[in-house]
Amino acid sequence: AFFISTALTSLLFLFFFILKFKIRLTHVNPSIIIKSIKIALPLIPKILFGLLRSNYDRLLINNVASQSVVGIYDLGLKASNLGTIFFQSLYNTYIPGFYDQLNKKEPGYRTAVPNFIMKSFAIYILALLSFAFFSFEIFNVTTPKSFHAAINMSSIISVTLAFNFIEAVPLLLFLKKTNLVTLLYISISTIILISGVLFGLNYGIYGFLISNLILSIISTFIYFMVYQKNLRLNWPWKKILSIYFYLLISAALIIFLRINETEYLIRLIIKLFLLIGSVSIILKFKIFIIDDFKFISNRIKLY
Repeated sequence: AFFISTALTSLLFLFFFILKFKIRLTHVNPSIIIKSIKIALPLIPKILFGLLRSNYDRLLINNVASQSVVGIYDLGLKASNLGTIFFQSLYNTYIPGFYDQLNKKEPGYRTAVPNFIMKSFAIYILALLSFAFFSFEIFNVTTPKSFHAAINMSSIISVTLAFNFIEAVPLLLFLKKTNLVTLLYISISTIILISGVLFGLNYGIYGFLISNLILSIISTFIYFMVYQKNLRLNWPWKKILSIYFYLLISAALIIFLRINETEYLIRLIIKLFLLIGSVSIILKFKIFIIDDFKFISNRIKLY
């Protein structure tokens, strides 16, 4: 039923866009389609491996914990994955402008990473930081007490997802290095899978989660080095590292306070101060300026 409903929905969207943009067969260039398929073929192993990577965690946890823990983990994962959905919206917003900028430059050029990517990065981090901070409130309001073990799991997963941003910037796809994309993805995913098994079997579900977090941090630097070798960009690393450091320290502090059962009101005040602090850092780095807020306000007024 899930498969059929997904297929039907996809077909409905396909027909909608065909009618919306009045696409005709005469608008389709077979040579471009064939060329695109040839470029994309090396990505098929990555896609298949991605299915394994997105499901192995439940299989592993099923062997190191009870069925109830698998359900709790899955609940925490679903809450944190709202950040991924959020990122996809940001990605679809900035990617056209990013490709347009790259297409206007000579091969091998070096330029600054456009600020609209940094804006998306900052929004993404703020969203995941909010999930990490307020997972306690989310699960207390929406689930019975038996599911509250997902609170800290969700916070750790949210922080882990934050380190997927650099990997998602499609520099290698722009350069048509699809073989390298697949090789890099499978290599890093294999290490994550093996590490997850080792730490999960020895230290349980939190060993698995911390292992994923550490390897996600390492993979961020690996992707950066590969990117720079193929297309050197001036990444604002001082800003990026400062924001990531703030994310790790503040999320760790909140989890520590929860574990030690610090009074809720104190935790709430600290969370609000930390959230304000993250916004202050973003404004200090001038990732957002006053004119940006005026633009957003004007856009909202249009609706």
